[in-house]
Amino acid sequence: QIVTLDGRRVMLLSARDITIRKIAQEKQEAARARTESDLRRSEARFSRTQRMAVLGSWEREIATEKMDWSDEVFRIYGVSKDSFVPSVNFFRDHVHPDDLPGIDAAIYELLITGEPCQMIFRIIRPDGTQRFVRELAEVETNGAGDLVRVVGTVQDITDLRNLEEQFHSAQRLESLGRLASGIAHEFSNMLTVINGYGSVILRSAANESAVRQGLKKILTAGDSAKLLVEQLVAFSQEPGG
Repeated sequence: QIVTLDGRRVMLLSARDITIRKIAQEKQEAARARTESDLRRSEARFSRTQRMAVLGSWEREIATEKMDWSDEVFRIYGVSKDSFVPSVNFFRDHVHPDDLPGIDAAIYELLITGEPCQMIFRIIRPDGTQRFVRELAEVETNGAGDLVRVVGTVQDITDLRNLEEQFHSAQRLESLGRLASGIAHEFSNMLTVINGYGSVILRSAANESAVRQGLKKILTAGDSAKLLVEQLVAFSQEPGG
């Protein structure tokens, strides 16, 4: 501001030390940047964890039927996040028809009782491939106790089920191997008696007699049966048998 003082024109200036305010602003900006960075890292860790576990999360608004999926749910269902909007109709259309009645019953029970539920069913992706999934669902209510949304998780358990099936197949083969081994040993004992007595009787039978010819056939059949027993024993001793 320019003023006249003692006949002279002078400029009046004022200054304020804003160092403390500037430092405070810089601290706030740094804290905000750290918070945003921490949030991005947290979101990245969450997404990576879901991808590694093949586990996604979802929400469904009761009033609007609007659905919200995490990134992993899009991957599980084989659709692109950039070009697809999740919906209840899509979900129902891609549940295996044989499993849909069970899903409807479970969801109805969830909405009536409010108790969390678990569902295991098959989905059919747009490319035709079939996957087994496990869903956990529960309801959220407002302050008045009214249902507002259903929230849950979905996990692709196809590989796990395949491993379980392989394990059960190995168990069945192991049981079959034990059974074959037991039968082989019992049969071997019987053959020992049959072949032993047959050999004794053969030595005392008259040459070219009908009895002798019959005994030879019996002993030939016994030798063939002995080979079968050896094969059973070998099968029972194979890995997985």
